[in-house]
Amino acid sequence: RVLVIGTTRLPASMSHKENLNMVNFFNKMIFLNRPEYSTRQLIWRHLIHAHGATITPSLDMETLSHVSEGYSAGCISDAVRFVLTKRRLQTCVKRPLTAGEFIVPLSKMNYVNRTDFEYVTKWIGKYVRKDDKDENKEQDAKGKGKGKGKGKAGKSSKK
Repeated sequence: RVLVIGTTRLPASMSHKENLNMVNFFNKMIFLNRPEYSTRQLIWRHLIHAHGATITPSLDMETLSHVSEGYSAGCISDAVRFVLTKRRLQTCVKRPLTAGEFIVPLSKMNYVNRTDFEYVTKWIGKYVRKDDKDENKEQDAKGKGKGKGKGKAGKSSKK
């Protein structure tokens, strides 16, 4: 078996013919939505704990979750990895973590702004076949298309 994975952040850079070729080439298209507020909060908590740090009251998780809107879980992971160095982890007891420490590295990363997100949503509506969309609705109704509380609601289309 061979698995071919293709990604694009800006399908607008492709011509109409290239878009059609891409849609026809792949058997399945998966659209990963941006994580919602509650999901971002879980991602932050999980990653900070996974890197060996403790969340104290000085670390405002609500602020981190709010300012990370539009960023992927990968961007959040990179910000946590950047901040939580071995040296920083050693000083956490004397100097607890704050949200501000994560905001600067996060701000240097690419995020999906609302305009790009809306464009990709329209692109999916234009290039995904109607029968594929109907299958997505059936999966969503059965609970297979969206993981409740997972925050990564996906649109998949099977050809």
